Amino acid sequence: MPPDASGDAILRGMTRGLALLLWIAGAACAQNEAALRQAFEGRMAAPRIDMPGDSNGVDIRPGEDSAVNEFQIGEDIRRYGVGLRKGARAKVTAVHWKKDRIEFHLNGGGFGGFKDRMFTSNQAVEKSYEERQLERERRTAPASRRSSIDMRLRTLRDRREREEARMKERAAAGDTTAMSPEQLRRRTSGSRFNIRFSEAQHEPEGAWTPERVRLILSPYLEFAVE
Repeated sequence: MPPDASGDAILRGMTRGLALLLWIAGAACAQNEAALRQAFEGRMAAPRIDMPGDSNGVDIRPGEDSAVNEFQIGEDIRRYGVGLRKGARAKVTAVHWKKDRIEFHLNGGGFGGFKDRMFTSNQAVEKSYEERQLERERRTAPASRRSSIDMRLRTLRDRREREEARMKERAAAGDTTAMSPEQLRRRTSGSRFNIRFSEAQHEPEGAWTPERVRLILSPYLEFAVE
């Protein structure tokens, strides 16, 4: 036998062993996810806190002194608005097991996916026909004409920005007629909880049972809502 044959055999054995361990871990995760989905998906619940209208949702970190960051939740609500109000009935639409978290989606899981951003706009007031025409004209206009075009464009943009500011104030007060398409989507796309865990918390097979997940969520989510 060549001198390095035994070393190669050991290396191949270690590689197969590692692959087996990874397969077992993946299978265990899949089984846990299936159990969580069966236990929760389709159930009605009500958040005990206001939740931001974004797919970042609310992070819960079990075992830490403060499991949720209330300051961050407040900042996200100021930035994105409320996706789910405290006490509102919501449906558990999905439960996903990821490498470092369990995602618990309510009423769609929150605005923020690629398709959401592609088909909506933050702009509350659309550009007028005149503003769009002037922008096109400016591209090919001589320098002597551009200064007058710029003056008119500034006037139109200032008018539009003032109207946007007024609409944002009305939207913040709850007037849905003043909301942009994105703001409306954020109000109706739900939100989510993310139970985040470390490698140490992830090790025990079967540790993330429906009972444990329910206990972790209980300060923030009420399930006895039908």
